[in-house]
Amino acid sequence: MKLSDALAPGRIVVMGVAKFEPMRPCIVDRPGGTGDRLLMLFYDPVWIDFQGRRELHSAGYLRLWKKGAGHYYGSQEWEWSHSWLHFHGDDVPRLLTESGLPEDFCIPCPKPKTVERYLDLFYAEISSGASPSTALLLNHLHSLFLEIRRMKDPPEDVPEIPKKWQEVRDFIENCAEQELNLQLQLLARNVYLSVPAFLSGFRKHFGISPIQFQLNCRMERARYLLRNRALGVKEVGSQCGYEDLFQFSRMFRRKTGMSPSKFRERLSGKIVEN
Repeated sequence: MKLSDALAPGRIVVMGVAKFEPMRPCIVDRPGGTGDRLLMLFYDPVWIDFQGRRELHSAGYLRLWKKGAGHYYGSQEWEWSHSWLHFHGDDVPRLLTESGLPEDFCIPCPKPKTVERYLDLFYAEISSGASPSTALLLNHLHSLFLEIRRMKDPPEDVPEIPKKWQEVRDFIENCAEQELNLQLQLLARNVYLSVPAFLSGFRKHFGISPIQFQLNCRMERARYLLRNRALGVKEVGSQCGYEDLFQFSRMFRRKTGMSPSKFRERLSGKIVEN
C-alpha cells in the first residue's frame, strides 16, 4: 500500500503496510528515515544498520526503527523480500513501554506468521473504506508488541510441541499442494483425535488453523516459484494446488495485496521506495 505524503497527528496512525514485497538487488539508504516508525520483517539475508553497525543478518530478522532514525537495509548481491508497517502516534511510546520493548530493536523472528497475521489486520482496518478505528488499531499494535516481546524473551515454562503434532505440521507444509480437506481424517488419526478435536488442537499448538497454515505454505511456495520466469503463472498455480488460474490469482492477491503477474513485474524492476 502506498504511503501517505504527510504525517497526520493522532494516537495511532498507520501510514502503510505490505506483505512479501519482492526486491531486486539493492540497498535502501535513507539517512533521514521517513519521519515515522518502521517495522520490517526480512525473508532473506540482508545487510541492516543497527546501533551504528552495518552487518549481514540471516533470513528471518525483525527490525523496528524509532521515529526519526535513518534506514539502511537490503542486499546488492541477491533478490530479497520483506513485509513492513509504517506507523506513528502519541500512544505508541506507551504501548512499547507496557510491552517491555525498546523503541529500536533488531531480533530474530521465529514466528513470522504471527507478524503477518497482524499486518493483515492492519491492512483490513485501513483499507475497509470507512475511517479506521483508533481503538482497534491500538489493540492490534499492543497485541503485536506483546507477541514480539514473547519472541524476544520467551518464557522458560512454554511446553514443547509434541512430536506427533510437529509431524502433522511438517506433512501439511511439505504436501501443501494436496487438498487438505481430504486428508483431515488421516491427520486427525495420527494424533488419535476426531476431526473437530484435531482442528482445535492444531490451533492450540500453532496459533492458526490447518487450512490457513496450508494456505500460507502455498503462498510462500508461489512467491518462490514466481521468481522462475520459465514457469507460467498457471503452472505456478498448479504446483501450489490450484488448477483454476482465477482461484489461484484471487488467493494470491488476498494474501499479498497484488496479483501473481504484478508480483512478477515487481521483480523485474529495481524498487527502493517502500
